[in-house]
Amino acid sequence: MKRRELLTVGLAGFFASACRTVGAVQKPQAELPPARDFHADANALEKQPRLLVVLFSIPDCPYCEQIRREQLLPLVRDRGLADSLVVREVSIGGARTLVDFQGAPTTEAAFAREAQAKFSPTVAFFAPTGNQVVPAIVGARLPDFYGAYLDDAIHTGIAKIRDRA
Repeated sequence: MKRRELLTVGLAGFFASACRTVGAVQKPQAELPPARDFHADANALEKQPRLLVVLFSIPDCPYCEQIRREQLLPLVRDRGLADSLVVREVSIGGARTLVDFQGAPTTEAAFAREAQAKFSPTVAFFAPTGNQVVPAIVGARLPDFYGAYLDDAIHTGIAKIRDRA
């Protein structure tokens, strides 16, 4: 009987170790530029009208991570879109201080409430004035079509901003 107990304990330890190892191999969380000063961003965008795309997220949200990694990071790296948009991220419940579009200090949570970003992930599209120019994409929707929804919103937002300029 002792031999069986030792074998059971040994196997349990092996599997626990294997699970920790598998967890360590997971991809690190992708990062977007965090929102720090929307007023400064807006001033820079006024000189060359561009769309401001904001991901409202929460920590450890797998859907946020998927949209960040598969949809938004490629936009940040796309040199062809660099003249058309800027991407930032805001934590919906975050306590970090940032500056809003009017130049007033606020928190990430207060900014998210003001932008009516209640669910994560939410991707919102702002003009340099701070107005949302197209409806936000709320939730992960259907993964096969998310890129199409995002492309449509971005192109519509860019067109509206250029029409106003």
